[in-house]
Amino acid sequence: MSEQLVSATIFSRTVVGTARAAGASASDLLARLGLEERDLNDPEGWFPATVVEGFLELLGERIDHSAPGLWVGEKVCADAGDLLGYAMRTAHTLGEAYHTAARYYGLVGTGVEVYYREHAEHGMFTHGVIPKLAQDRRHRDELVLSTILTLGRLITGEAWTPSRVAFQHEAPDDIEPHRRLFGCPVGFGEAACEIAIAQADTRRASLMADNALHDILQRYAKSLVREDPDHPQLLRALRVAIMHALPAGDLSVDSMARATNTSTRTLQRRLKEYGTSYAEFLRQTRQYLAESCLLGAAVSIDEVAFLLGYSATPAFSRAFKRWTGETPGAFRQRARGATG
Repeated sequence: MSEQLVSATIFSRTVVGTARAAGASASDLLARLGLEERDLNDPEGWFPATVVEGFLELLGERIDHSAPGLWVGEKVCADAGDLLGYAMRTAHTLGEAYHTAARYYGLVGTGVEVYYREHAEHGMFTHGVIPKLAQDRRHRDELVLSTILTLGRLITGEAWTPSRVAFQHEAPDDIEPHRRLFGCPVGFGEAACEIAIAQADTRRASLMADNALHDILQRYAKSLVREDPDHPQLLRALRVAIMHALPAGDLSVDSMARATNTSTRTLQRRLKEYGTSYAEFLRQTRQYLAESCLLGAAVSIDEVAFLLGYSATPAFSRAFKRWTGETPGAFRQRARGATG
């Protein structure tokens, strides 16, 4: 099994950001781990999972909470700007959202087997780990399962309850936080770390279900998972931020810098290093979305124009022809003819 890593974006926004919002001195906790605030500002970085475990342990001491992983997971926001979270929210059902989370988990973490399976009576989301390491990652496992639960409730807008939750680590002295959050039987010292969801709940609809957009996001996530692990995460984060802002949000470079947790100057410098500019990258992202929509589900050209932030279809058609040399209709017809 490869080294267990967590993306800097997830560590910064989900774990450290939650601690900071609660009034805990994140700088002090990071310093005790030999880190500085600026170490979190690299959207292309990865942290050893042991750093996340250490931070959660220190956070628990600071806020006097016996289960800091649960505490953070319960406070996760549905609109976190990462690609995986966005793809989950646009899924058609809760089960589809969890399947997406498992399939593309490599975007936010490595070295852990994660999968989602449908059974006769329930769906099962499993966060696998070598059993002998379970005690060394208690807080991380509790963070993952509590986050999965919280996101599932936010995605559906319903306070549903799992059928059962299991952890590989031994039971802590105080299991009341686990019982309160999950509201179902919770096992410890089990063979796997997993959460079971009743079939009726897996079929709950997502509040933000969007089949066309979900198809685009899955295609993008799949391409990134297959790429070299050194693929610039900044470009990934920037593309997702642009997708979030469309069709009518703030697409200024300053706004996108904030969304990617960096400064405007740093964002522009990084883009230059990658041989592009913000204006060019925005154009490429719009073209990518346009082509994905036209190639994917049956979305009208008017709907594609709206999705990309164009006030009128003719303006989009002219832009698309500048990008590709053909109109959206001709592109779709040619593509369908090639695959038909």
